[in-house]
Amino acid sequence: MTLAVDGRVELRTRDHRGEPEPRLRSPQRFVYARGEQRVYVFALGAVVVLGTDALDPELRAFVEHCTRCTVLPETVDHYRLAIDARAERGRVEWERIVIPRLDDEVVDAVALALARSAGLERYERGAEPLLEQGLGLARALAGHGRTPFGVRPMIQRIAGLTVSRLELARWFVHLDRPERAWEDPVVDHLYDLLVTHLELAERHEALMHRIGSLEHGLSAIVGIWEGRRSRFLEWAIVWLIVVEIVMALVETLVEAG
Repeated sequence: MTLAVDGRVELRTRDHRGEPEPRLRSPQRFVYARGEQRVYVFALGAVVVLGTDALDPELRAFVEHCTRCTVLPETVDHYRLAIDARAERGRVEWERIVIPRLDDEVVDAVALALARSAGLERYERGAEPLLEQGLGLARALAGHGRTPFGVRPMIQRIAGLTVSRLELARWFVHLDRPERAWEDPVVDHLYDLLVTHLELAERHEALMHRIGSLEHGLSAIVGIWEGRRSRFLEWAIVWLIVVEIVMALVETLVEAG
């Protein structure tokens, strides 16, 4: 089972007191043993659970305790892992992943690919309402020729989009391969199959394009607003100078009279 949580998971600097002890840990993922289950927690905000296909309340509480984030139930997906020694380097079917052997290297590669898919879905779902809002702002500008008075929320959105782009670049750039893939042809082939099946590269590219387009659109609206404000200030300064000149002339005339 795979799922996403509502934010990135801080693994590098967190205090683990009072938490379950990870079975394995690295800067990008922790692995917990929970009875017969194995729970992979990835820094990119995704979780992969081996050994169950049900998100029961106890498992959800365990995941949220380990991640300090909220589970996004709409991102839950299921895949069946099957072992077949005749599969040579493995194969991927619709919701079934066939592996030739069950060991940490193979399972880690499967978990990484599935986690990246769940992580991308979190960003995809988060980008959709922002795109709708950005489109609404652009339509309002096109229809009325006016920009919103305050742009602080838009600046905050632009900053948030920049953060998302940097996170995507950090965790998904070139969809870098598991280290073991360079030495193990089974891991290498199986990971490639999953990347293709889950369309990770295409989804990553499309998401980066959508975020970049939204970033550019909001930046243009902010630029137009700042341009209008600059012109307003320029005219205000001109009128202040005019008022000062008129007042000086009136004062001179009064003194002369």
